[in-house]
Amino acid sequence: MIDAEDLQVPGTDTLKDKFGSADPAALARAASDSAARRIAELQVSPIRGGFDSSHLQEIHRYLFQDVFDWAGELRHIETGSVPATSLEESLNRSLDRLSRENLLRGLSAAEWTHRASGYVEELRSLHPFLAGNDLAIAEFATELARKKKPDVAVGARTRRYFRWSRFCRTSREVGAIATPHHARCRCGPVGTNLPPAPFPRTRKRVVPAN
Repeated sequence: MIDAEDLQVPGTDTLKDKFGSADPAALARAASDSAARRIAELQVSPIRGGFDSSHLQEIHRYLFQDVFDWAGELRHIETGSVPATSLEESLNRSLDRLSRENLLRGLSAAEWTHRASGYVEELRSLHPFLAGNDLAIAEFATELARKKKPDVAVGARTRRYFRWSRFCRTSREVGAIATPHHARCRCGPVGTNLPPAPFPRTRKRVVPAN
């Protein structure tokens, strides 16, 4: 079994990273810059997948490929409420249910928002990765909204929220191994007075009458 210490810079709580940094603040800044670039790339060319565990892992791998050697790998240490030994089973169970719900197609805007938000919170509670959970899950849900619900769009306020708060979320998540606190964190975006926003916030597209 891998211990937390095996993944940390000796003598610190900082995760080992590709930048060679032992300073969690420096790691957070570098990871934020890197993740911001990757997010921008995904806006143009999203990762295709079946909204299963492999899809979520590929999103995480893409976002943090410049930061961690283990990007995209499910955690193997005990850090969340779900034991590492049953994490994959729990994750598959959750996403299999999403598949059985036809990826939330055919729901009203209100129903879609309620169900999608429930899945987001469920995935966050699992802590699939050592760090970077919120960012990967947010991108996963954004893609679900973008591709699988044509008459629902992620609202501008939520897009703005995640554009600003990716730095806050990344900073909180990559400096050290993720903890239940990180998963529950609903802090507002850095440098703004925007309150925490539910995800995804949706609006119904209005199609002009002919």
